Amino acid sequence: MSAATRAALPPSGLPNPKGKAGSIETRATIASNGGIYCVPVPMTGQHPQYLKQWVLDPPAEAIEIRLPQQDELERAVGKGFEMELGKFWLNPETNKWVRWHERYLVVYSQSLAESAIRGQQQRINQAQTALNKLVAKPGDNQEQLSCKVENILKRYRGARFLLNHNYRRNN
Repeated sequence: MSAATRAALPPSGLPNPKGKAGSIETRATIASNGGIYCVPVPMTGQHPQYLKQWVLDPPAEAIEIRLPQQDELERAVGKGFEMELGKFWLNPETNKWVRWHERYLVVYSQSLAESAIRGQQQRINQAQTALNKLVAKPGDNQEQLSCKVENILKRYRGARFLLNHNYRRNN
């Protein structure tokens, strides 16, 4: 941490009472005191929209990312591009605006993507297995069955990937 960054922060380390390094308050405090920070931005507010837009329609050409000692013939560890955005925040203590620029590094890692896909597929398979067991013995109460299905989808974070059917007994 740079001396300017340390000087910008209170003794607790972060100006945000919740201790969020990526909060706008923390970033503004560091920037207003000439400090430098590198934090993952929170996926709240406008950040998800920005990221989706940038990924679907990149505003800059992606360049390959290589490790310092990596041979050029080896597959790059990733690719990405940089975006710069102006930021502003109203300091409630001074009632003054803080303005600065942030650099966003949008990075794609093939190995991270493959790992995420494997984890997602594993969760889908586990959810499908649990749902298949439930289909074998659905019980008579439609409300309980719906609740069990929802719990399975939540547990395996599969609601976006599996169809939620209404199960009805043919009697």
